[in-house]
Amino acid sequence: MKKFTPVGDRVLISVRKYTDTETMKGGIYIPETAQKSRPQMGDVMAVGADVTELEVGDTVLLPKYGGIDVEFRGERMTLMPTEEIIGKFVNN
Repeated sequence: MKKFTPVGDRVLISVRKYTDTETMKGGIYIPETAQKSRPQMGDVMAVGADVTELEVGDTVLLPKYGGIDVEFRGERMTLMPTEEIIGKFVNN
């Protein structure tokens, strides 16, 4: 399989770990269990024909659970509708 195009309003996202620190600015320790419940970040790899607000290469914030986990080209990815995506990171 060389190319994958999601159908409708779905987006294929390459998921990566959220790279925030374990402690907050005030020095408060965040337990590992709380860190695991944090949202995930990902890079948009493909978009369906009905997607207008995202494009390939965008970085998005995803809920911890949701979408369909798939493995594509040996990489963990998530296929989800745009309504489940929390937000998009924008460079100013």
